[in-house]
Amino acid sequence: MRWLCIPTTEDRLVQRVLVSTVVALYREKLLTKNSFGSISRGDVEGESTATLLACNLRKNRPWCVKADISKFFDTIQRPDLVKRVRRLIRHRSLIPLVESAIANEVEASDPSLRKELADSGILKGVGVRQGMPLSPLLAHLYLVDFDRWAEKEGIEVVRYVDDLLILAANRDQALQHFSAVGKKLRDELDLRMHALGTPGKTFIAAPGQPVGFLGVEIYRAQSEYGRRIPGVAFTKLEERVSARLSVAPSDFEENYAQKAVSFIRNLEGAYKSAYGKMNNWSHFERHLRGQQIRGIKLFRKSITSIGKINNQVLCAFGVKSMT
Repeated sequence: MRWLCIPTTEDRLVQRVLVSTVVALYREKLLTKNSFGSISRGDVEGESTATLLACNLRKNRPWCVKADISKFFDTIQRPDLVKRVRRLIRHRSLIPLVESAIANEVEASDPSLRKELADSGILKGVGVRQGMPLSPLLAHLYLVDFDRWAEKEGIEVVRYVDDLLILAANRDQALQHFSAVGKKLRDELDLRMHALGTPGKTFIAAPGQPVGFLGVEIYRAQSEYGRRIPGVAFTKLEERVSARLSVAPSDFEENYAQKAVSFIRNLEGAYKSAYGKMNNWSHFERHLRGQQIRGIKLFRKSITSIGKINNQVLCAFGVKSMT
């Protein structure tokens, strides 16, 4: 479970202004070559650019280690982060506002909730709370020096917030770079990566082995590396359609039918924005259209009290009016 600390409306507005102001003033000091997901790069899509960069780097460095930082946001050391903020920001009036966000805590008066938070690794005085507009920028600032160290050492790391892909020329180099990265994070930032071999977290991939990164697979297609939609995405699409449209009439909301129409019509646009540039998009698109048709059939089958639903909506599903 991921706990989110959502500020008040006023605080969210202040933090959004802070993010845009700090990035505008210090963009050049914040941007690093191979890091994505925290700072807008104009029209460039962070995830898409990160996976495309990984494909290009893998041509000459085909071995890679997929890793992530364990409990990243919750283990950021606040005194160290504050020092980095003060070193970056020269407009002194901004610093108290940023430091106030760093010091934010989850309000929990219930002892059982406090225990649940502690069991999840959320401790008072440690970490940056997720859910704040400033959180991604603060997390990125904490890792800027790490990014620059990797560049200087010639270690190719593609980083998306706390997800890492370490690319190397051979297996030995991949393991050496993984070890060096782990030591740097541990010794200077008090951060830990999951151990190599942790299921679903950290593993090493040989040149011909696909690796999942940011929801897509980076795989070898003849002499090049490309990006494709993983098989699990096909299954999850089917599950999503079933969960959304296999609804008993007793569970209908007043405007459920309108929402169902909107859901089916918007499916393609939602997935195309995420997967439209993948090599197997045309195959996924055919599957998606099949699921749209299946969704309509599921919806029609679930209707037993048609009279409660707007006739115009029924027509959109191919159901004849009952009046």
